[in-house]
Amino acid sequence: MRKAIAILIPVLLLVLFVIIFTSSTFLKKPFGTEDDVPAIINQIKTQAVNDDWKNADADAERLDKAWDIITCRVQFSVARDEIRDAKTSIARLRGYVKANDKAGTLSELSELKEYWTSLGE
Repeated sequence: MRKAIAILIPVLLLVLFVIIFTSSTFLKKPFGTEDDVPAIINQIKTQAVNDDWKNADADAERLDKAWDIITCRVQFSVARDEIRDAKTSIARLRGYVKANDKAGTLSELSELKEYWTSLGE
């Protein structure tokens, strides 16, 4: 009995770690409206095209908060550089939105979409 427990505990821990490290595709999916990164990106894109900078600024703030929520969930299964690069892109996006720069905003949104699709691959 003691030998079985001595073998079972490390095996269960290894299985748990494998599940955690491969769960990024599940954990990056939105659990609600406040962490739906793809939807917020699409909203900001629509607002930038329509020159609705006030709402785009509010949604850029929402995107920053949503990214922080996602980061907490995927931080163990995604490379730190991917998280940091996306956070930097969000910071640049917020600057472009505040400057009402349509080209910069759309460029950063495209980059963020790419980060999002490659997250956890």
